[in-house]
Amino acid sequence: MLENLLGYWGGKPTAGLAHAGEELKKAATTATAATAEEVEGYRNDRRAIHLAIEEGIYSNHGRHKGPVQTAVGYLDDCIDAALKEHYRLSNDKVKSSLGYFALALATAGFDGEDATGTQMGQFLGEWRGGGF
Repeated sequence: MLENLLGYWGGKPTAGLAHAGEELKKAATTATAATAEEVEGYRNDRRAIHLAIEEGIYSNHGRHKGPVQTAVGYLDDCIDAALKEHYRLSNDKVKSSLGYFALALATAGFDGEDATGTQMGQFLGEWRGGGF
C-alpha cells in the first residue's frame, strides 16, 4: 500500500512528473494509509473529493488554461489510483498533492510524449508571410 501512483501509467516519467509522484507519496505516507472503511467512504464521497481537488487546482492556476483543463480530466484516474493504494483522501495535503500530480501529468508527462500545448507553440517550420 501507499505505492507511488506513477505505476498506474505507462512510460518513463519526466523529472517534473517523477517529482510530483514522490511528493504525493510523501504526503500520503505522512498522512498514513486509510482503512478499508475510510476508502469505502471516499468512494461514496468521490464527487465531493473530486470537486475539492478541482477547486484547489483552479484557485492556484486559474480556470481557463489548457493544462488546467487537461489536469482536471486526469483527476478521476488519479482518484481511482489513490483509492487502490489506500491514500487518505480526507487529508488536505494529500488532496493538494494529488491535484499537483494531475497537473504534472498534463504538463510534464512522460519522456517521448508531447505535453507542451498548442500547435502554434510547437511550430518549428517556416510560415511564409505569417507573423505577429
